[in-house]
Amino acid sequence: MLDRRKVDVNEMIELNGFRLGFSAATFTAYRKPMPDSDQFRALRERLTDAWFLYWDSGTVFGIPRTEDAQPFGEPMELSTDQHLKLLAARIADVLPYQFPESAFRN
Repeated sequence: MLDRRKVDVNEMIELNGFRLGFSAATFTAYRKPMPDSDQFRALRERLTDAWFLYWDSGTVFGIPRTEDAQPFGEPMELSTDQHLKLLAARIADVLPYQFPESAFRN
């Protein structure tokens, strides 16, 4: 369960039984308006090797998976404590690759 309190980067939060801490109060992500989520699946499939994409309330947020990812959306600095859903989705996305022999694999 994600603790939704305001996050102090020096404070730990719990996510699915793990205690996590963030190393910074902000992070860089990219955003692009997409009012219709029906287009999201195709975009995610097309960019999945280079980008982690997350749709929320008419906006697609992107975090590059590789340093040479083709441009996507507008870069912006996001506050860690205001974007916990995005960060939780990214963590869940990375866990199977960081722990390939674990229960995180589908």
